[in-house]
Amino acid sequence: MTASAPPTASRHRIRPVFLLLMAAALFGVGWFAQNRLGLDNFGVVEPGKIYRSGRLTARQLERVIRAYGIKTILHAQFNEFGKPEQQTIRTLCENNAVRLCPLQMEGDGRAGFDQYDRAQQVLNDSSHFPVLICCARGVYRTGTIVATYRILNQGWSREKALKEMRAFGMDKTNAPILEYLSRYLDERQAPPGK
Repeated sequence: MTASAPPTASRHRIRPVFLLLMAAALFGVGWFAQNRLGLDNFGVVEPGKIYRSGRLTARQLERVIRAYGIKTILHAQFNEFGKPEQQTIRTLCENNAVRLCPLQMEGDGRAGFDQYDRAQQVLNDSSHFPVLICCARGVYRTGTIVATYRILNQGWSREKALKEMRAFGMDKTNAPILEYLSRYLDERQAPPGK
């Protein structure tokens, strides 16, 4: 008579596969909740004044406008959208009496200095508050706008502002944006007459 494996042995082989499938399902639910229901990379720069985020759906954007009383949106990704999506955002802003300020910025946060200056003008004018700064992920474009605001207006050190950018997802080895940001700040922080 041959001995057969106890019936529980096959269950032990199935358990790792089951656990792996459960982990994958939970990851998928978490991803969906974060990217479709949650606010991607949302943060408070100054309570009641300045907020930041990644790309929001129309429903999320409307929810943020109402919840935080947003009066102005600095949108650093707007020009990458197709016409229907641009019109949806424009209509949503018009229906909620929100100013839309589209900025021309590369995905890595680089832009003409005039675009950074335009963002700083909006952030320095309290009639625009509360302001939402947003882009695709809320990392580079939004991060550089927030960093320049922190350094030029709030007196933060560059290192502290860069640490915040990293906390919101910036790759610490991204030399092009760091060099570009330094050039902008050097020019804007130079003493008069230089």
